[in-house]
Order: sequence, then structure tokens, then C-alpha cells
Amino acid sequence: AVVSTQSTGDWDWLVLKNRSHVGRIRPHTIRTYRKPVIQEVSTPATPKKRTTKHTQPAPKPDYIVLQEPTEGPPNYLIIEVWLPGIESSSKLTLDVGEDRLTLHAHPAMYFLDIELPYDVIPMESGAQYDTASQLLTVALMTTEV
Repeated sequence: AVVSTQSTGDWDWLVLKNRSHVGRIRPHTIRTYRKPVIQEVSTPATPKKRTTKHTQPAPKPDYIVLQEPTEGPPNYLIIEVWLPGIESSSKLTLDVGEDRLTLHAHPAMYFLDIELPYDVIPMESGAQYDTASQLLTVALMTTEV
């Protein structure tokens, strides 16, 4: 049964009491084409032996962390990373967080994870890779400014 009719702007609303619909419900089709949660795959008659390749972790490159100005709380942290063997910056992935810097050189040539001595503003960071000297320079603005 209809309890009340309300009008708000362009729409008229019916507030129903103990009814889930008004009028006739049209017949409808519900599609149930679900994939199984776990699919079964057939295995070959003779399973291949898997060899486990023990890989060494990527080495840590040489780096230095400088602060600017050198005295007192810094406005910037400058990180210089030497990456011999990296021809272009397209092989590098650099992630800067508020208190951490992570660098991956692909394919697994170098891995660097530094906990920064000061909190930095990641969106105010910049990096430059010099292919001739194979030196990555990262400038990070600190929150000490």
C-alpha cells in the first residue's frame, strides 16, 4: 500500500509500505555464465623437471648522500649513485618516499634501498642521469625548509 506521495523537483516519489514493487513484474532472464573459481588444467603425461635457479641478489651500487647547506638543518639532500654498466635511464626505476629512496636497475644489475636521514617532499624531487659518467644525481627537498 502507498503510504505517501512526495514531489521533489522533477521527480515524484512513492513511499511504499511492505511491498517490494508496484504493478506486475516483467519476466526476465538472469545469465549465469560463471567460470569456475578454480579451473582444472590437464597435465602432460611426463611432467617436466623444474630446475631452481639460485640467483644472487643484485649488488648495492656506490653512493653518497650530501646535504645542502652543509651546516644546520638541510634544505636539500643530494644523492649521487654510480651505476657502471647502465647505458640509459630507461633501465632505472626510482621510487622516492617521505623517508626512503629505492632504486632498481634492470635487469637485476643493482638494487639500492636507503633510509633517508631527513623527511623529504617526494613531489618536489628531481633526478638526472649522466650517461657519459654513469652517475645518477637525485635532489630531494626536505621538510626542514
